[in-house]
Amino acid sequence: MVQHAGQRKRVVVVGGGFGGAYAGQALARKAPRDVEVVLIDRRNFLLFYPLLIEAGVGQLEPRHVTVPIR
Repeated sequence: MVQHAGQRKRVVVVGGGFGGAYAGQALARKAPRDVEVVLIDRRNFLLFYPLLIEAGVGQLEPRHVTVPIR
């Protein structure tokens, strides 16, 4: 946790994969109001790997395999 004088506490989650996205979501739900949860990843989406094959062979559209992290 990083805290500067007069600012809210901040928890930084690095990596937006399954673990990072779900950990950040759970922390944001359970954190007190004075704690800010920040998720950092170079991509702004979560790729759902189990459905990647279906998107590759044309059974699903690629947009159904990705979920925005926002």
